[in-house]
Amino acid sequence: MMFTTLAALSAALALPTLQRGDARDFIRSREMATEADDVRAGISLFVAPDGDVLSCTPIRVVGSVETAKSACKFFERRRVSPARDSNGQAIHGVLTTTVALMTEPGSGQSASTNSLSLGELPDIQLPFGTAEEERIVTTIVLVEPHGKVSECEVPSPHKQEDEDVNHAICDYLATVPLHVLLGKDRQPVRYVRRVQVQLTG
Repeated sequence: MMFTTLAALSAALALPTLQRGDARDFIRSREMATEADDVRAGISLFVAPDGDVLSCTPIRVVGSVETAKSACKFFERRRVSPARDSNGQAIHGVLTTTVALMTEPGSGQSASTNSLSLGELPDIQLPFGTAEEERIVTTIVLVEPHGKVSECEVPSPHKQEDEDVNHAICDYLATVPLHVLLGKDRQPVRYVRRVQVQLTG
């Protein structure tokens, strides 16, 4: 497996990204929202190399499930900047963001909608070190068609000893089978995604 730190890369793995203004446009699409429509939910977008959204799944929904589904329908019609592999080539990718729609009481107007990182919620827990060292580490991985991680990147370590932790995380992820995802032709594809690893003592 290839292990890299972001600072060492001339071209790093890159996640898909929403276009600027998408969150604002979603607000406008919900101008008549009421308090019953309020939601905070993660949405997971599976994006093709051409920027088409192949699927959208609401996750961790707090509030209106219907609004979360509406958000997915909205983003499924948008073009998304695709993921990139370490050679800079467009590739399938998974983007997980948070959509929050909050309505001011009695106003009937959407107060805000934000696309935010869902970084506070871990995907995987890994026993490592002591309780004082517990934290969440963000990784970006390249997943092969059969679900195995072949490349793993983590932020540059701020301390020398963190490099050993980073290697341990990537070595562990190489043993964890991830989802097999299908492209437009219904065949398994390589894709880039983020994995949040919670180190526990």
